[in-house]
Amino acid sequence: LFTLSTHNSAATLLAMELHCHGYNNTYSHRAQSLEQAISDACEQLLSGRAMNALVTLNDEVTSEYVSIMNKECYSPDYKTDVSVAYMFNLED
Repeated sequence: LFTLSTHNSAATLLAMELHCHGYNNTYSHRAQSLEQAISDACEQLLSGRAMNALVTLNDEVTSEYVSIMNKECYSPDYKTDVSVAYMFNLED
């Protein structure tokens, strides 16, 4: 099941276009998301359910977000969108 949330809609569209029908999950839990995604990828690899895993982090920082955080006296470490990708694989 690809469409677990609206956060996954871009990944879903890309996977459908590329005919990728394997395991796909989206974590949307603030600071824990990347750690949970990497943990899930490792579990998939170590259990033998996957030979490769692509883990991506995509964070959109809107002007509204920055405004809200500034009102709360908190300045985000970054004020632009961030994307990071990690590729994990098992080799013989």
